[in-house]
Amino acid sequence: MRTLLCMLYFAAFAFVNAMSYSTTFSGGDENPISEGGKWLRNSSVGSFWWQNVKVAGGVARGADIHQTSDYQDPTAILSGSWGPNQSAGAKFHKSSTPAGSSYAECEIRLRTTLTANSNRGYECLFSLNGYTNIVRWNGPESNFTILTSGSGINMKSGDSLRATISGSTITMYLNGTQIAQATDNAVTSGSPGIGFDAADNGTSSRQSVYDQFGFDSFSATDEPPSLSPGGTAAARPAQSFRITSPSRRAITVSTRDPGVLRGAVYSCNGAFVASFEATKGNGAAIPVAQPGLFFVRFSSLKDGPVSHAFVN
Repeated sequence: MRTLLCMLYFAAFAFVNAMSYSTTFSGGDENPISEGGKWLRNSSVGSFWWQNVKVAGGVARGADIHQTSDYQDPTAILSGSWGPNQSAGAKFHKSSTPAGSSYAECEIRLRTTLTANSNRGYECLFSLNGYTNIVRWNGPESNFTILTSGSGINMKSGDSLRATISGSTITMYLNGTQIAQATDNAVTSGSPGIGFDAADNGTSSRQSVYDQFGFDSFSATDEPPSLSPGGTAAARPAQSFRITSPSRRAITVSTRDPGVLRGAVYSCNGAFVASFEATKGNGAAIPVAQPGLFFVRFSSLKDGPVSHAFVN
């Protein structure tokens, strides 16, 4: 098996701690969602045209306060300062199938900024009617650009929805399988978040449609930058990097320094692969099922300094 050597020296890169947040919406009913100030919603930014997201029965859902058009999507984004490369995922919940032409939609938001009467950023749309869109919201109500669209998805309760943005590339996944991708560089900053949309189809009110679907859980992180083979880095706790190899079947972490380096490896969709503990002369080998993109995150140092990490 061919193995590529990647020597990492963190001092050679502009490296920052990753932001992350996860929730199972178990803190009680809220309208609008807040979770202790973790979410920004329309009342946080002054006047608005979009609707709120609420939590009811442990599920995040749309909340129709005064929705008068099909483009006033309930939206909430995470507070804080997020890096531009973002990954966000949610577990889909459906109690019943909305009737008629309600075109019920679940949305993962990326690089989104909410200000008074402005909603700007990217929306990755998963429809209960089987279609997908990647959309750039340009600020004013009904002002958006469809970057790509597709069809043929069939979402079931419990499905995993995920969207990522890295550089100018936006990608959507359903249960770990890529279903859509687009490129755009018009929006360079903002926060991840969630949204929903539904129509008043003449059979059911818009709120009764929102009450039939939503998210059981949500998580987001801003991805650390990639490090290329041949680079070097100083190992520090609570820092991460991305590493890619088309021929990789195992990731080996080792160090030449005294002390113990601990951490974990995650797959490209954020799933935990394995934890590791590496010492001088005794590296940690983490098998991976197939080559691809992985995240390696250092968690702690013990029994002495570890200034260099080597990843094969």
